[in-house]
Amino acid sequence: MSEITIVPITDEAGQAFLARQRADKDNVFIRPHDEWWGAFDGTKLVGVGGLDHKPKYEKLGALFVDPDYRGRGIAKRLVEARITNRERTYLAYVTRPSEPIYAKLGFAPEGKRTNVSQVVKLKPEMPYYGRRTP
Repeated sequence: MSEITIVPITDEAGQAFLARQRADKDNVFIRPHDEWWGAFDGTKLVGVGGLDHKPKYEKLGALFVDPDYRGRGIAKRLVEARITNRERTYLAYVTRPSEPIYAKLGFAPEGKRTNVSQVVKLKPEMPYYGRRTP
């Protein structure tokens, strides 16, 4: 395995990766996002994360890592890459498998949990604001 790199990718590439991985089985919704970030092992796309720009907040979505690459910190790096602006609020609708990742990064529950997801919000004092992982 070579070094994992995190870079912007196209909407089409992000959605196609999720479809190939059958991410919908893990309640990851396959839909367009304003921005996508991809994790690459060499030329192989092994993880993705989406970001939508809303008038009052940024919404993180579609976080998914190939099962063969889990447990290596890739999901954490994909979240960090999308948190870049201290002036914005970051929210995510997280599924049970991704809750620990977001909790470790300083996201806290916001509102009620549904059967599928929980809304979480980044606490402003967390050091990840304004940091982009190369």
